[in-house]
Amino acid sequence: MPKSRQPTAHQTAGSGPQLSYSEGGRSGTIRYTCSETSFDIWYEFAMPPALVIIGIPKSKHWEAQTKIPLSQREDTLQFIANQVIKDKLTGEGYALFDEQFITLYPGRKPVDLYD
Repeated sequence: MPKSRQPTAHQTAGSGPQLSYSEGGRSGTIRYTCSETSFDIWYEFAMPPALVIIGIPKSKHWEAQTKIPLSQREDTLQFIANQVIKDKLTGEGYALFDEQFITLYPGRKPVDLYD
């Protein structure tokens, strides 16, 4: 991801959920770890304007693949996105979510005039 170009592992500091990264070229793995579970998700660099695409389990597979209740999916994905932005982006960033992907972008999220 942007801050590091070599394959490395980095772990977030503090208690609670943590992320660690395995980086290799244009893609890698993010490991989510908490006291109840751990699981891996993949990422790869994206075409501009996006920076990174993170693959996530679909809702129907969420509990089986993560061992986290479906009711906590949104909060868990938001934590992952926010932590990756904090750990790996230089400056501000934002995330867009869909059923299978988190897409990270640099800068501030544009205002949606139709919202």
